[in-house]
Amino acid sequence: MPAPIQAQPVPATPGIDPSVVATATSVQLARLGQATRSGQGTTFGSRVVTGTGYITSTDTWIGADTSGGACTQYLPLVSAYRANGYEVEQYVAGNTFTVACQGSDTIDGSATLSVTKRVAIHPILPGLYHAVVIGT
Repeated sequence: MPAPIQAQPVPATPGIDPSVVATATSVQLARLGQATRSGQGTTFGSRVVTGTGYITSTDTWIGADTSGGACTQYLPLVSAYRANGYEVEQYVAGNTFTVACQGSDTIDGSATLSVTKRVAIHPILPGLYHAVVIGT
């Protein structure tokens, strides 16, 4: 039987909750918000969105401006796995910001997620995204 993985301390990062840790038999993701910035060769893209649209493979941060109306952004299918995940937040408040799945994918068992804080969303299993609040 393989030896258990020993957790290592992760350096402090302003605005990131150090208690948010996900582990598995052979994988450790410490602080999902930090993990979104750790990919090698990844193009990092930030953009502000309004209305309905789709999160793309080059997005890393999506800020929703809901001052003019509700905003819904659709995640790619988990089968198009993006190892680094996404950060989403309601950048300008006013109306509802929803992140929705396509097909039969879910975010922690739900087809949609209403976003009011900064959230990291990561694909973890076939058909399943996991969301963690990482800021206010």
